[in-house]
Amino acid sequence: MKIMKVFKYIKTFQERFLLQKIIVFYLFLSYVIAGFLFSEIVCNKCGHENADEAVTCIHCGEMLVRKENTVSAEIKKSALQDKLKEIINEEGKTADEFFQKGNVDLAALFYRNALAIHLLIDDTNAVPPSWEERTFPKNAIQPLKIKIKCRACGGSGKRTIETVGLDSKTTSVSSGLPCLICNGTGIEIAEEPWKERRERFIEAERQYLAIQKAKRFVRIGGAWVPPTLIEEPLSNKQIAMLKRFCVSPCEKCYGSGRSECLRCKGTGMVTCPNKGCKNGQVYKEKDGELSSGKIRSSEKCPVCKGKGKVICEECRGKGAVTCDKCHGSGERPLCDKCDGNGLVKCPVCNGAGIKDEKSCLNCGGEKVILCHSCNGEGHKK
Repeated sequence: MKIMKVFKYIKTFQERFLLQKIIVFYLFLSYVIAGFLFSEIVCNKCGHENADEAVTCIHCGEMLVRKENTVSAEIKKSALQDKLKEIINEEGKTADEFFQKGNVDLAALFYRNALAIHLLIDDTNAVPPSWEERTFPKNAIQPLKIKIKCRACGGSGKRTIETVGLDSKTTSVSSGLPCLICNGTGIEIAEEPWKERRERFIEAERQYLAIQKAKRFVRIGGAWVPPTLIEEPLSNKQIAMLKRFCVSPCEKCYGSGRSECLRCKGTGMVTCPNKGCKNGQVYKEKDGELSSGKIRSSEKCPVCKGKGKVICEECRGKGAVTCDKCHGSGERPLCDKCDGNGLVKCPVCNGAGIKDEKSCLNCGGEKVILCHSCNGEGHKK
């Protein structure tokens, strides 16, 4: 009624229009103030409306998230993901460089770290879509073929025959013919011994740690992340995920899942079982025409085909057998306390995430904490 009386004293159109704007602004301001004083938070889980000051839903007990916090978190998440993608690409480029140089072990360590960081963006897909054509293995140790001096001819590349004198002494004489084992090259191709493989892996890991420290990256288990990533603390689940993916390998086989075959000592070959065979040759004695001694003639051993070695039956020529400590997994045994998850139920809130109607301070409302037995790695120490 008072407003209507005011209209009686307003004669011009401009004055009435100004008054209407004032009224609309007044009503809008009243609505905002009322919404602020009597606002409610809707539970994302069950949809129940809760008082603004509530921390947990009174209907289902779920932690409540305010809209302004959600928007801010989404902005931060988007910026963080962009930063992570840059880091992943940089780690991938470093891996490519070492791979091209032939340092497969070091390349694999950088590749593994990039994949671990990628899990922070997408924990359902271990490999970025743009990396589908990459062929780096997760395990760092890779069997290598190396060149060694021919064990049959001592590296000379010449076949030898033996003569037996009147005093029954045996003398080796070079025949001038090419060695049957190395075909005259004096070189054999063999698998790298397991001891040397372990040393190679340890050296690659040493170089890897030095490079990551030089970049001032921070270590989380076996993963290395930039310091900017931990400005906002990672969740217990994220930390456990990084540690599980980059867990230290089996200390016996260093992640390969295989250990050296004891029978052939890692060579994949054993001495020919033919008793008359020597370095792949079976010798026969005959009298010399120009000497009083005897000359041994030789022919290729029918068992080893002139090689002097046969494939080891224990490892089928691979030089290695399944590791008896990790049973071929390449990893340390799973932690019994957390069943390999790296996480256990929070003992303070008993896995509820809430304590005294507030977010649990021990687990930060996550309901789980890192397993103290394995420190979140999911594997025994």
